[in-house]
Amino acid sequence: MTVNEDSIRFTILNNNDIPVDLTATIGEDGQLYRCGSPIYCNCNNTLTPYLYLDGEVYCPSCGKKSLRVETFTEAISNIHLDYLGTDYNTMQDLYKLSDTLPYSTWNIVADLFAKLTPSDVDLGYKINYVGWVTSNPELVEERLNVREELRVCNREKIEPVTGQNRRLSETETFDIIDKLHEVFSVVETPYGEFQLFTAKPGQEYGVCVANPLYPPNPVIGNGEFWYIIEAENEIWYVRYNFSDGADRRFNNVLIDFELKATGKRIAYDEDVAELIRRLEK
Repeated sequence: MTVNEDSIRFTILNNNDIPVDLTATIGEDGQLYRCGSPIYCNCNNTLTPYLYLDGEVYCPSCGKKSLRVETFTEAISNIHLDYLGTDYNTMQDLYKLSDTLPYSTWNIVADLFAKLTPSDVDLGYKINYVGWVTSNPELVEERLNVREELRVCNREKIEPVTGQNRRLSETETFDIIDKLHEVFSVVETPYGEFQLFTAKPGQEYGVCVANPLYPPNPVIGNGEFWYIIEAENEIWYVRYNFSDGADRRFNNVLIDFELKATGKRIAYDEDVAELIRRLEK
């Protein structure tokens, strides 16, 4: 039997009756293959290859059938790249594929992708995503022959981001952060213990904005943010300072009831507050 579809996706119950999603290519013998090896059903303590017949995946030994089968034809016709966020280590925009590619098609673009791991996310990527990402969307789109209307540049033209809602450029980001550091560089660190918030930043009566180039990492104990507290007519610059080897003698900001950071404050200033709010973009 010859099947024209390059690959299929199907869902089948494993031995613990848990649904498992699999991808496979279909051989002329009707067997399913992944990376050149057959996909087996571990039934009756034997290894029996799954077969594809009349749009269904099944095991000829135990009779188990798939819950779902679909080809990649429709998915590939609508494939595009979705924006995830910015890697603040390189200031590059990162994108992910909108759907899974067949193995043979993935090989066409695999060299343009890198994998984000949970440790990458923890270390400050500020992107809540684990998986394959690319910083070269134009070349990926060219190799996959993505439809013109679905390409990144054309989707941005359809939904333009302008004015105050547009994302800052790399130069603008560095410039704002330099100005904010200059403002607080001449301010003395107030003596005492200050409880700025009792929950996560921004959940109380203030606006908390992280430095995108040095985001707070409460696990490692570094990073910085600005905290606008209009109710108290104050703006704070707070820097985590409890990593291994840190000099904690000047810590004055209580976080989770411990002196974990140093903070400086100024009276509320609309110009400074506007700079901080622009970093949220």
